[in-house]
Amino acid sequence: MNILLVCHEFPPVGGGGGRAVMALARALADRHTVDCITESAVGLPPRERLGALQVHRVFSFWRDDLDVPPFRSHAVYPVSGLACGLRLIRRTRYDLVNSHFAVPSGLLGAVLARFARVPHVVSVHGADIYEPCRRISPHRFRALGAVVRCVLHDAAAIVAQSRDTAFRVCRHYGASLEARVRVIPLAFDADEVLRLAKLDSREDVRPPGSDGRQIAAVGRLVERKAFDRLILSMRHLPDSVRLVIIGSGPLRAMLEGIIRREGLEGRVSLPGHVDDSAKYRYLRGSDVYVLSSHHEGFGVVIQEAMAVGLPIVAHARGGQTDLIEDGVNGILTPDNEPETLAAAIRRLLEDDGLRQRMGQRNLEKIRRYSPAKIAGEYLALFQQVVRRACP
Repeated sequence: MNILLVCHEFPPVGGGGGRAVMALARALADRHTVDCITESAVGLPPRERLGALQVHRVFSFWRDDLDVPPFRSHAVYPVSGLACGLRLIRRTRYDLVNSHFAVPSGLLGAVLARFARVPHVVSVHGADIYEPCRRISPHRFRALGAVVRCVLHDAAAIVAQSRDTAFRVCRHYGASLEARVRVIPLAFDADEVLRLAKLDSREDVRPPGSDGRQIAAVGRLVERKAFDRLILSMRHLPDSVRLVIIGSGPLRAMLEGIIRREGLEGRVSLPGHVDDSAKYRYLRGSDVYVLSSHHEGFGVVIQEAMAVGLPIVAHARGGQTDLIEDGVNGILTPDNEPETLAAAIRRLLEDDGLRQRMGQRNLEKIRRYSPAKIAGEYLALFQQVVRRACP
């Protein structure tokens, strides 16, 4: 098949969703022609070939933050990507367009699919349709929601990466969409993670002089991640327990203030944004992973923790419930209050056998998300959509 993939976030730009798209695209490109249109950033080439995958980067107002995009880059992406897409359509006869994230990618993908006269498959990733902590989330901001609704109703098929996201599609954008929604999880290359995680020993990633347990969390320092609650949970855990929160974002100063106010300077560290190899060394040097978010569409960070054999504590609200079976490979908590999180963390820290069993189960379970398997599910859907369009 000839596939035009549209995704504004593509490594090194973006977070976990972008990395999952890259893993999927490279797996599809092993046997099919795949062109990807994404945003550029300072220092990145306009075109790059990754194996058989061709990546085309378009103007995005000189984006210099690879993690958190300015709104203007999203606003201009459908416009700057249109010219590139039209050139590709003139050169290649595509079978379909697959957009990742309903906005802004879905808008560009819908237009390009119309020009190419091929089906449009939209993959929604969670926050692009429902972000409870953001004032301009599409589900409550009328103008943006109207764009998302048009993109979804125009699509030949919609891929949701979790049951929770599938539910949000139908609840907020129309129950009639249910027949077009297919749940396919995000791809994850565990072999690459394991290679990176083995670069250093466990001791190399512990704070100097630390002989206690370590808890890890990864994510952008934004309200939805509820890292303030995770930090406050440390008041209910032994002084020997350490917490490392890996990531950057606008709430860093506020979180540092909480750490100082609670006298946790020696127990909580915020190393900021680190490269993948350093991130996985931190994870490998930890005993428990905690997802404190108010809501997640899926939770790529959960996959990262699973890949290094960590048991997981997570708030049971969002797509992470597709990855975690309570009591089997992690503990799902009814809320994300500090006391609740601390009780679940303590249970794991005090039971070595339970922690080891859960970690081993995660090492087995992560194979479910291999890029080859996820690409196979996508390809089956693509073939079905194309057959319906061209009987």
